[in-house]
Amino acid sequence: MTSPLGRTRANIFLATSSVTLLFTCSLVLRAAQPRTAIGVITSKTSRPASVYKQYPAGRRGGLSGPAEIPIAESVVFEIKVEGLGTVRYSTNTIAAKEFDIGQRVHIEYVRRAIIPLRTRIYVKEMRSVK
Repeated sequence: MTSPLGRTRANIFLATSSVTLLFTCSLVLRAAQPRTAIGVITSKTSRPASVYKQYPAGRRGGLSGPAEIPIAESVVFEIKVEGLGTVRYSTNTIAAKEFDIGQRVHIEYVRRAIIPLRTRIYVKEMRSVK
């Protein structure tokens, strides 16, 4: 049987259940409250400057090539934090000069989660402990 809109009942059921699932997941989003912790830098890795190519999506009327987006040189730190495990923080090369492996640091982070699916930790700021 089909509905007056021309869709089968199965398609309507799938659409309704998808909306219900998205609504349910949106209700269990955890609030992103900034927190602080102290950790130890375990590694320091330099990333060279590079270029990211962003290709246009959809129909392209004419000769539109990819947009080149430059990415600056950076340093990625791995920080071992008790209770969180290992987290990463990226900064520019000038700010990275004051940090070294084995140094204790104070981090400010945000835990973002869709509770049944995924949890991720974003380090917002890193300062040396004095």
